[in-house]
Amino acid sequence: MNTTRLSYTSLLLYLILVGSHLSASPTANITLYFEACDGSAGVALDDRYFASAEDEHNTLRIYEAHPQDGRKAGPVWDKNISDFLDMDKHEECDLEAGVRIGKLIFWIGSHGTDSDGNEQPARRRLFATEIVKNEDGSFELKMHGKPYKHLLDDFFDDKRLKKFELEKAAATPTKSQEGLNIEALCATPEEDLLIGFRAPIPGDKALLVPCKNPKDLMSGNDSHAHLGEPILLDLGGRGFRDMAQWRGGYLIIAGPFDATADFALYYWTGNLSDAAKKLAVDFGELRPEAIVIYPGDPNRVQLLSDDGKQQPGGKKCKDMEKSERRFQSIWIDVPAP
Repeated sequence: MNTTRLSYTSLLLYLILVGSHLSASPTANITLYFEACDGSAGVALDDRYFASAEDEHNTLRIYEAHPQDGRKAGPVWDKNISDFLDMDKHEECDLEAGVRIGKLIFWIGSHGTDSDGNEQPARRRLFATEIVKNEDGSFELKMHGKPYKHLLDDFFDDKRLKKFELEKAAATPTKSQEGLNIEALCATPEEDLLIGFRAPIPGDKALLVPCKNPKDLMSGNDSHAHLGEPILLDLGGRGFRDMAQWRGGYLIIAGPFDATADFALYYWTGNLSDAAKKLAVDFGELRPEAIVIYPGDPNRVQLLSDDGKQQPGGKKCKDMEKSERRFQSIWIDVPAP
């Protein structure tokens, strides 16, 4: 059977919010998106299209959320942005998250080392693209300002972050519990950024650091990030994989520091006095890495999967033809709280 023509049946998921005022019994469908092995980041452009990034290549893509050809789609737009990121095309930014603020999408690299603990300067990027809608209704992304390369230095210099020993973590293999790995990016109602760490997980709590001047960083008006008070959330010993504003609060994908499949979905009000509430949801074989929420139907949430380790035939993503690479997503219908 040709793996690019696989069809998927509807997948029923039971979503029960434990100890909270929310409840849901959603259904989900699996959709395949081609030419990338993982949906590390996803941002809705409107109700029809979303932009996506992956951690294997420095390429941004736009997909049709509901493809006309069954449940599979290739990108309708793509662009390799290595030149804009000021790096060689063979270097990897390790793109892990994106979030929309107005007409801008902010994207972030992992800022981590490689698996052996070797420094990877190419992964130290925070940058923005502008959403451009053409007359025919199609979209493209225009590079905006200049990438910011000194976020780790800002972390190291902030006295409030000293206790987390991020400088030591930044010299440790990125996929270890003591390593440094950024995987979540979210906007607040005030248009600050919330930067979520997959690791380290200090005291078994997930670390979240606010950045209060993202637009000025992109324009070059500020030479360093203005950071807010760090936030620690109990996500069951997991770190952040993604985070998105939802119904006055936040939905959070939490996951392990390593490659195990201990993922969970949480809801957090955003109030520091409130604990994050775990949602009991079965992701099946998916490894959720990104949350996409569409403006016309915020109750319907799309989760993108990191399928770099689950490519057809057991092949490594980097060894596959571009047309063969694919990642999955599921849709979850969640009623309003």
